[in-house]
Amino acid sequence: MNRVINGNTFYLNSEIPRESDDNLDSSNMKPKDSKQTFLRTQLILAIIPTFITQIIAFYRIRKLANGIILELIIFGIDLIIQLSIKWPFGMVIALPITIGVPVYYVRKWTVEFNKMQKGLL
Repeated sequence: MNRVINGNTFYLNSEIPRESDDNLDSSNMKPKDSKQTFLRTQLILAIIPTFITQIIAFYRIRKLANGIILELIIFGIDLIIQLSIKWPFGMVIALPITIGVPVYYVRKWTVEFNKMQKGLL
């Protein structure tokens, strides 16, 4: 028994029209763009301010040596900032450097890596 109210059709649970599983369009089940997912995962790894997660992000795009050098430089800069400026204020200055620089390079190198995998570079 159907009810039509203001142009909308309402069905009882047993009367809801359903498509069989055989008629499902496979185009609706396509995975998301793997390139975007890869970039999103890389940025999540880079945003977490730990040495290990950022190194994993660099490893996945085959820039491990550059990533380690970058992390050591950032560590040195952060150490100098922490030793020269008292604790809470030094952390406020050092944290954006610790997060921002790796995020910038991970994003830049991931886009290059994706283009290289597609054969565009």
